[in-house]
Amino acid sequence: MIGRTRVSSVALQMAAMSLVMSGLATAAPRQPDARALPATQESDRSSGFGRVESITGTISMVRPEEGLLVVAQRGPRQPASTAITVAERVTKNPDGTITKTDAGVQAVAPGPGETDYHFRVTSSTLIHANGQTVTLSGLADMQDKQVTVHFIPQRNGNFAKGIEVSP
Repeated sequence: MIGRTRVSSVALQMAAMSLVMSGLATAAPRQPDARALPATQESDRSSGFGRVESITGTISMVRPEEGLLVVAQRGPRQPASTAITVAERVTKNPDGTITKTDAGVQAVAPGPGETDYHFRVTSSTLIHANGQTVTLSGLADMQDKQVTVHFIPQRNGNFAKGIEVSP
């Protein structure tokens, strides 16, 4: 009787172990604890989207008082734009006044593809032109120049980290 109890006890233990092992094999992989994440992943999550990206285009507009830089990318890979013209008919009245009336709106052939990107420029943004450090006000004089902007997209805007103007 004692031998039989011992055998059935060992059999129960083995059955229990196989159930536990099969349950571990099918369980979802354990997620790492938030406290164990590296600091870079934590800062990425809190800063919005977090990865530094780069874009090359031409300087379209600079507003130093607003900390704004607009870069335009033009080319065949950009969505086509449509040029629209508005015609006015000007009539001189007998009393000497002028009357303007709309003669019509016309969509001309598709224009070149262009996409505008807006960047927020802060005091920590590094701006270089021809190897020299430049201010945002100085960048305003460089419209239509080739530029590369290194930025971090965030929920509240694209923040420029570095701006390099090509000669």
